[in-house]
Amino acid sequence: MLAALAAFVLAQGNGDPVALLPEPNDAKPRIALVRRVERLDPPKAAPKKFNDQQWDFDWVVAGYGEQVVATQKDRVIEVFSQERRSTGDPAVSVARMVMRLWDHLYRRLHIEHDFSINQGVVDFYLCFGGQPGGEQVFGQEIRGGRAVKVNTVYIYQLTTFKEPLEMAREVAHEYGHAVLPPVGGFRQPEDWANGYLGERLFLRWLRDDIAARRLTPDDAMGASLDKLDAWVKKHVDPLVAVAATNYPDPVALSQEGTPGMDRYMGLALYIEQISPPQVFAQSMKLAAKGPAKEYPAAIVDAMSHSRQVTLGVPTQLQGKKMWIPLGKGRLSGATVIVKRGDWAQVAPLMPSLVITYPSS
Repeated sequence: MLAALAAFVLAQGNGDPVALLPEPNDAKPRIALVRRVERLDPPKAAPKKFNDQQWDFDWVVAGYGEQVVATQKDRVIEVFSQERRSTGDPAVSVARMVMRLWDHLYRRLHIEHDFSINQGVVDFYLCFGGQPGGEQVFGQEIRGGRAVKVNTVYIYQLTTFKEPLEMAREVAHEYGHAVLPPVGGFRQPEDWANGYLGERLFLRWLRDDIAARRLTPDDAMGASLDKLDAWVKKHVDPLVAVAATNYPDPVALSQEGTPGMDRYMGLALYIEQISPPQVFAQSMKLAAKGPAKEYPAAIVDAMSHSRQVTLGVPTQLQGKKMWIPLGKGRLSGATVIVKRGDWAQVAPLMPSLVITYPSS
């Protein structure tokens, strides 16, 4: 499909180069980046106005992914920028990293961009102005005389980003807002947790892929494996450890500040690590737009949709007691120490735990 896409683009006569991103073990490429050679004429105007001013963007890099859902188009993202660099172009780096994350979401979790918004295309704007940082906005723009909903990410003061890891973290945060189901009930540090969860989930994925040599630092804005590994050990692993060794208390999850969000993120990251991808994805969808205190019940519900679920015991938790969502299931591979509602504290006896649910 992507080879046909490359031929189609080149056949338009505009000379835009198509780069197929390499896959591990010489597998067939699934992702393409198309970097427009000429300036946009007219330039692309950002949907958001800044102090009543319209910001224009002269350059674009588009990301395409091989998809199997008939309602989806191949184009997944567009990255608009106000400069073009011959080497080290941030627009190319952002497009490459986001497309790698999209590929994980699409193939691993079956989470897609919302096709009802801009036909599933997320637009990124790399800006010279604004306060350093980023912002995700669901907005609209006028096309052909009609309003079109858009899902946009703005990265401000682009020239202030000097550290590859910080740039990767910012992109991951805003992409999390754009694509992950929102879970809330918070006032600090943000109302919705999907941005901070995106940082932790996406950077852990990138760390793991680079460590396994499936990807390279070029897929993470140039962030090195050592830097990613240190960041994950500081910002992800401690949250997972708390979630694994503590009952998911709705009172703790109801806290409106950072402690409550940390408990929610730790629980989500823990479930993503130990459960099959479809269970984690379903739990996120069931909890979408609700308060974090309801997430433990969503996990139990997601687990019970399967006849049998296998949970992996992470290396750092082997030999330790851990809390798991058991519901009405029958457990093998661990000893149940205590039950609280649908959750159980268990002592694992094997690297994998199997929960079998009664047939309905």
